[in-house]
Amino acid sequence: MRTTIRNQLFVSLIFTAVLLNPMIAVAQSNPLDSAQVVAKVQERLQQAQGLSLDVEYRPAKGNPKMVKIMALRPNYYRVETENQSFYCDGTAAWQYFPLKAVYRPFYKYDKGMHIPFAAGFTMYSPVPQYKPDYKEVEEVVFEGKRVIALVEEPKDIPNLKARIFIDPETWLPVGSDQKSVDDVTVYVYRNVKIDRHFVPADFAWAPPKGVVDDTKIKTDSPKPLQVGEIAPDFDLPLVNGKSISLGDALKGKKALLINFWFIHCGYCLLEMPELVALYRASKDLEIIAINDTDSAEEVRKFLIKPAYPFPVAMDEGGRVSSAYKLKDYGRPITYLIRPDRTVAYVQIGYDTENKLTKLKEELAKLGIIQ
Repeated sequence: MRTTIRNQLFVSLIFTAVLLNPMIAVAQSNPLDSAQVVAKVQERLQQAQGLSLDVEYRPAKGNPKMVKIMALRPNYYRVETENQSFYCDGTAAWQYFPLKAVYRPFYKYDKGMHIPFAAGFTMYSPVPQYKPDYKEVEEVVFEGKRVIALVEEPKDIPNLKARIFIDPETWLPVGSDQKSVDDVTVYVYRNVKIDRHFVPADFAWAPPKGVVDDTKIKTDSPKPLQVGEIAPDFDLPLVNGKSISLGDALKGKKALLINFWFIHCGYCLLEMPELVALYRASKDLEIIAINDTDSAEEVRKFLIKPAYPFPVAMDEGGRVSSAYKLKDYGRPITYLIRPDRTVAYVQIGYDTENKLTKLKEELAKLGIIQ
């Protein structure tokens, strides 16, 4: 999947915080538990055939952005920002990059985006049904107004605490926030309307004049290191203060997995538990997780909670990721390296449906797992 890391992250956060969560509840004299809260708001939202809202996205790092969202049952949507937009006309879907004047089809294997404000608001390529596990309800102040917050700490995303805020007078969402380690990202929802009388024609989209399909554009960017090529050597510092080289990692092992990741990459964090399981299942396999995006201090803080058993290395400056030809590619990316340093397998991205099935098949060929 060839996407820009930062754009990919932005979209992932927008849909995670804005769209994936059933909203929350109104303050009452008799406190409600989370199940009652969710059921009440879902009942309210089920009345909607069309919905729209504006979102101010305030990232922990970088400048705020505005997002306009509209949707119609069962699977029509428009999500528009200055840099990147998504459209679905009920049958086909596209990503559009206005500043670059390019677009691309929204592929079915690009999992990760749907709009279940209520059942029926799905998209062209929905993820498996998201089932949040809310732990508590809080009364807080958000944007100067007293609201009710429902709190979640997802089990599959370490160090993340997410809150969704609801106006107790309208029973409509007014915002959310996400805290990951020391970073807090805030989303302010405005003009939330669930009585929109959209029709399918409102979601028709065609590329504007002069905009081209970037899947047909020839690029000079190199492809990632390919099967059969020799893996470049490296010597990188580990977050524990030691260092590791390619030769050291391969010594006495049948294979090495090199996984490129970063902290705020949702797919990276979903993949990590599977890598941990592989690592613990075989003494013949070494794994190195290489972070070329975050600072060493950020990674050390992050790793306080998910204590990964394999080495975590820092590639500050991206020298190694460049050597592995990853400049224009998102994360995660995983290389399977044989003892002779040849590449046995390359996995770009994380397939939420098939997960690491193909990688495991390659490991079985090398006699590492059954």
